[in-house]
Amino acid sequence: MRIQADRQKESTSELGQASEIVPPEFRFDNLVGDLARTFVRVTVDEIDDELNQWLKRIVLALDLDRSTLAQFDPKSGLASFTHGWAREKDQTIGPPLDANALFPWLRMKMLAGETIVFSSPDELPPEAARDIQNLGHYMPQSNVTIPIRFAGVVVGAVGFGALHRKRQWSQALVRQLETVVEILGYALERKRTAIEMRRLRKELEYLSRINTMGVLAAALAHELNQPLAAILSNAEAIQSMLRNDRPDADESTAAIADIIQDTVRASENIRRLGSMFRRQEIKTTLLDPSEVIAEVGRLVRGEGLIRNVSFRLEAGQAMPKVAADRVQLQQAVLNLVLNAFDAVSAAEGGPREVFLSVLSADDGSVVISVRDSGQGIDAAVRQRIFEPFFTTKPDGTGIGLSITRSIIENHGGRLSVGSNPGRGVTFQITLPAASESSSPGAQHASQTREAGKGGEQMIAIVDDDSAIRRSLGRVITSAGYSVSAFASAREFLSSPESRRARCLVLDLLMPEVDGLKLQRTLRDEIPHLSVVFLTGRGDVSSSVDAMKAGAVDFLQKPVKAEVLLEAIKRSVRRSDELRVAQTTLEDLKDRHQRLTAREREVFALVSAGLLNKQVAAELGASEKTIKQHRGRVMSKMQSESLADLVVMAETLHLRPRREDLPNNSKARDRAMR
Repeated sequence: MRIQADRQKESTSELGQASEIVPPEFRFDNLVGDLARTFVRVTVDEIDDELNQWLKRIVLALDLDRSTLAQFDPKSGLASFTHGWAREKDQTIGPPLDANALFPWLRMKMLAGETIVFSSPDELPPEAARDIQNLGHYMPQSNVTIPIRFAGVVVGAVGFGALHRKRQWSQALVRQLETVVEILGYALERKRTAIEMRRLRKELEYLSRINTMGVLAAALAHELNQPLAAILSNAEAIQSMLRNDRPDADESTAAIADIIQDTVRASENIRRLGSMFRRQEIKTTLLDPSEVIAEVGRLVRGEGLIRNVSFRLEAGQAMPKVAADRVQLQQAVLNLVLNAFDAVSAAEGGPREVFLSVLSADDGSVVISVRDSGQGIDAAVRQRIFEPFFTTKPDGTGIGLSITRSIIENHGGRLSVGSNPGRGVTFQITLPAASESSSPGAQHASQTREAGKGGEQMIAIVDDDSAIRRSLGRVITSAGYSVSAFASAREFLSSPESRRARCLVLDLLMPEVDGLKLQRTLRDEIPHLSVVFLTGRGDVSSSVDAMKAGAVDFLQKPVKAEVLLEAIKRSVRRSDELRVAQTTLEDLKDRHQRLTAREREVFALVSAGLLNKQVAAELGASEKTIKQHRGRVMSKMQSESLADLVVMAETLHLRPRREDLPNNSKARDRAMR
């Protein structure tokens, strides 16, 4: 159904004007054809930009002022204006609006699938009064609003309007605009479908990783227990040696070095497992493929021992890097290796071997191969092997190889399978080599870390673990800082040393008052003190909260000394900057307090951008008097220019108070914005 305002008269001559609205060199019907061809060709990632460009082209072609595209959230009722263009920037509607409350009549008509056309707001029915009032200065003088449908359900609308003049809308033109909106709706539906497919694929990838964790449970326990056992043995050995009358210093030093190495190894194992099995966003970086398969090798080596499979790994020298997400690439290779283990375990007789390799091809690409000595795959199965949910295993899900191929293809590579001479198969991943510029993160330049200078720079530690406090104290003291350690937030806050600290190394999880609560307290009590979090168990939410609240870094235990000291150095620098800023702010507040009440009024209006004669008119004084007040303000505030005054007002977070400004004045509205 189309609502056409009763007062709008259609004439034969008007019907013929639809194409005349558009310049002869660019007829509107040709524009619609180009629009359709564009959205057939563009990729999903280009749809948003193309929508904005085409809404602009339509406005210009029809000599309109604005076009907006809104999408409805069925749960909240909010209308989000996601795309659009206007000749006047302040006429672009931005933030989400509650369509149910603000535009009840318009939303009702849109959900009913009706096109709304009016040449003047006067033509709208009384039921639309609330909509007109709430639109305010956004209200067009003449407009066409057309609903967007997905599968017969209205999910949004597109409006085309003239803001400052009335215009007539021919039936032919409205039909063309409905065709335009239908094309735009198809584009949005395509984008939504792609986003949903990506979400589902990520869910499947995550489920595949969880399934892999179950398969590798015993092997993972082995990988974690190995360094822990070595650490315990070395620690007990050192303890025993120290009981001797003449301890072997060289052997003790070597044992300590082994403990450090095994601690790092255990931490790396935990980090790898955490990154493999937690939900996280895809992050493409430059990777050495040799390192990736070496990490996979460490994960599966224990599984090979348990299954009695001979697992070998080979990597070429000086391999080119690839641009990839580390976790996803590891998952793809891990899936292939575990499938190879399954194939070998199911085979009867013969060698039980799996071979993982990475080599550089003649064309410069990187080839990762997984070869097994299983029974092989017949031709019929090989044709369907990458299909989703196709499996030959009694307990298989059929998603592993499908996900693996999807991951590789999303990285610009390909996955293939072929039979080996004799027995078994080889799966082959081929990835394009990347230049150094392919990674958004590029490569971190090596940094020279300087030790802290002088005992005057005191670093505070708050951690409820006494062993951590002692070990951190040794590391920080060795860099030239002085250290004060505290077992709790309360102990720290009650100590005079807390005001002398240049940096706080803070644990996250502690009894009574945790690290985040202490950080919030410090913002009021010691605002110049910057914080470095050091925690054994942090999540993304906690790290985001900490960084938003101003933390310099959020580090995981155990942490290398050089990483911790670099964070402390940055934190000390931040504390010095905050201390200077706080001193400056306090000085400005003191100067502002010295102003008289009239001088504060003048300061408020001048910093809001009013001229002397405007200030004089608003305050009922002569311009000469205002100039005198302004001179005293600049003198007391130690300001050399108007620009200085404006900066000072911003630093003080000052806006003109309502009581400083006369009622019902234009200057009042301007100054309060």
